[in-house]
Amino acid sequence: MSARLACILAISLNCAACSGEAPEKAAGAKIQESHAIPTRFRGLWAEMPAACLTHNTRRYEISAIQIDRADFSGRVEGVTFSETAADVHLSMPKGEALFRIELDDANTMRAHYGQREEFILRRCR
Repeated sequence: MSARLACILAISLNCAACSGEAPEKAAGAKIQESHAIPTRFRGLWAEMPAACLTHNTRRYEISAIQIDRADFSGRVEGVTFSETAADVHLSMPKGEALFRIELDDANTMRAHYGQREEFILRRCR
């Protein structure tokens, strides 16, 4: 894992690694790597309930190997994750991107990618 990725994941794990302790010990979280997004993060998510109804730029379809939105689609190249947070490395037509997600509960998560500020996603029903 690169130092930059470790620092990004540490921030999402409440700066556990910044305390000088190993992230697993400090936050009680086991950090893992995979080529698929874990099941708990998958599904249809939206920034607002109305966005769940149609394919649009406020709705995210997250599968094991891809994150889709109306204006972009990214193939998963790798995932570093804990129980509640994941850094998803995406390969996209215009290059690579890091999509960061962190679960607040089973139906709510915070997300961040590119230059965009952190935003809330809610699971579509």
